[in-house]
Amino acid sequence: MLLTRKGFVKVAVEQGLDGGIIPVYHYGNTQVFDFWPQSLANVARKNRSALGFLVGRWGTPVPRKVPLYMVSLQLL
Repeated sequence: MLLTRKGFVKVAVEQGLDGGIIPVYHYGNTQVFDFWPQSLANVARKNRSALGFLVGRWGTPVPRKVPLYMVSLQLL
């Protein structure tokens, strides 16, 4: 199954995307939420699964107010 998958770039090129592909990167996303309980973080990473919760401001799922920066490059 994995051998027959196509990436979104290959599909866009095959379909003749008019506008092109714009590479974008965001800085600061890792500071918006924390993983809780921290003791499950290594197990979750090893199993590639979500075993805990993402918590933000005041221990709730509300994201923290941190500066997020977006960098976009020229069309590919």
